[in-house]
Amino acid sequence: MNYEELTNIIKLAPEENEQWDFKEKWHESNGELLRDIINFTNTPSHNDAYIIFGISDQDGSVIGIDENDPNRKNKQQLQDYLRNIPFAQNYYPKTNVETLEVDEKEIDILTIYNTDDVPLFLAQDVARVDNNNKQKKKGKPLGRGLIYSRIGDSNTPVDQSTTDEQMKRLWQKRFRLDVSIYDRFKYILKDYNN
Repeated sequence: MNYEELTNIIKLAPEENEQWDFKEKWHESNGELLRDIINFTNTPSHNDAYIIFGISDQDGSVIGIDENDPNRKNKQQLQDYLRNIPFAQNYYPKTNVETLEVDEKEIDILTIYNTDDVPLFLAQDVARVDNNNKQKKKGKPLGRGLIYSRIGDSNTPVDQSTTDEQMKRLWQKRFRLDVSIYDRFKYILKDYNN
């Protein structure tokens, strides 16, 4: 994401949708961060999604990130974490973390790259615990086999799967049945081996 894209999204704050979410600070639970990433991965959109840290989700003001935040992650830390999650598909979402300066304050942008490998779900339950106190639970675990998805500005509840209609849209995305024949043809041509 470049500076212009970021500032254009921030101008819309605190409005959130299936493509972006604003957070004042990084998640205090890796399990809750994982839930957000899965929800954004499982959207019918063919666009990347963003979690933007350092923005008030109440009024959209630029707060900035505390550089000493123990929950803050860089790209490598996040990828290492995701690589160890028991995803059912033997695939994990590709992400990036970058920092840009807005109004002389650091803003972290977590990009969740678009994929057609949806719906993405867990093969085992994953606990949501406090990052600084592993004994302290942060609600129910993320359930194996549940399909979490972002609809508008809302995530699927932790103990439920998404709606049937959303599930249908995810399967259409997976097989590219939601795009024109021309776009599907261009996509298939990228797979030279098959």
